Amino acid sequence: MKRSRLGIFVILLVFGALTLVGCGGSGEEKTSKKQPGQGYSTPTPDAGQPIDHPEVLSQSQERLKENPRDWQALRDTAKSHFGLNQYNDAIDYYKRAVEVNPDDVDSFNDLALSHHYLGRSSEGLEFVEKGIESNPYYQRIWLTKGFILAYGTGDLDKARQAWQQTKKLDPESPIGKAASDFLAQFVEGR
Repeated sequence: MKRSRLGIFVILLVFGALTLVGCGGSGEEKTSKKQPGQGYSTPTPDAGQPIDHPEVLSQSQERLKENPRDWQALRDTAKSHFGLNQYNDAIDYYKRAVEVNPDDVDSFNDLALSHHYLGRSSEGLEFVEKGIESNPYYQRIWLTKGFILAYGTGDLDKARQAWQQTKKLDPESPIGKAASDFLAQFVEGR
């Protein structure tokens, strides 16, 4: 299985950028039940702006003191920990967020990635499946599923299936194009 290191780097860079875009939004658009053909990765106005994670953490922690079940504060805290590569802390807050809002597929997605980045890809896939159960039309979770399968468990056949599903949902979106890039990189039999 010989792949260009530059190709892998570019794909990881694209996946990382898509993950960060997903971390910048309000989550309202991403957690609604979507039907095929609707957009899934519309960037929010602040998606391209750098996030001041320590400031967000400070503000969201204050909100959580007032209301420990403030779903948006839980998500903001989790996303900031994720953005700071503090995956154990991110996991704690993402779990609390999905407890408050079990339809929060975006948090299931990032919960899965947090586990994967800590070397617990199998656990991450459990959260991917919960997210897919919550909303099978959420395109990014299918991309994540393929990513974790390919880079975490080495199951390239199932990874390709997940990326095909990603493309099927919206091939022209940035996430659909990232899936196409992964599929081109991991051509069957290579």
